[in-house]
Order: sequence, then C-alpha cells, then structure tokens
Amino acid sequence: MRRVHQELRERGVEIISVDVYPWDSDGDFLGFVRQFGSLADHHWAVDRGGKVSSAYQVRFLGETYVIDRDGRVNYHDVVTTPYEKLRAEVEKALSR
Repeated sequence: MRRVHQELRERGVEIISVDVYPWDSDGDFLGFVRQFGSLADHHWAVDRGGKVSSAYQVRFLGETYVIDRDGRVNYHDVVTTPYEKLRAEVEKALSR
C-alpha cells in the first residue's frame, strides 16, 4: 500500500488503514501502527462505532478495498493484495 500511495498520491490517491476491532485500546492501535507502518505513511483511523466495518461488510483482518471518488467499491479482496494487483485496481478506479 505504501508504494502505491507514494507513486499515485499526486493523482489524488489516498490510503486509509482502518482498525475495525472495537476492543482495541489506543495503545493497541498505536503499537500496530509502529509495527507495520508509520503515521506519516498514509491515513490511519479507528472504527470505534463499527460504521465502516458494517457499511463495507468487513469480515477479516487484511481486507483490501479500492473505493472510487464516488464512494463505490471498485475492488475488494479478503487477503492482503499484492502490489501489482493493487496498483492495477487503483489505476482502473482512477480511469473511471
């Protein structure tokens, strides 16, 4: 995700990682960010009320969604998406 964001952010691409576990403390969340990224890499959010996970029917850790400017899901995968596939799906969303 970091690489896709770095390469495409000038075209308006934003990456948002969302913690959908309501039982995670702020410390759990910050520990995860430190372990797997950086607060400067992209946007990070916590879905305390479950609205995001409900709206997008999130079921598994590591799910990937590509959402276009109109809020439509253009791509969804239940596993971590490899760079090449993610880049291609983001490019498709940008071309619509």
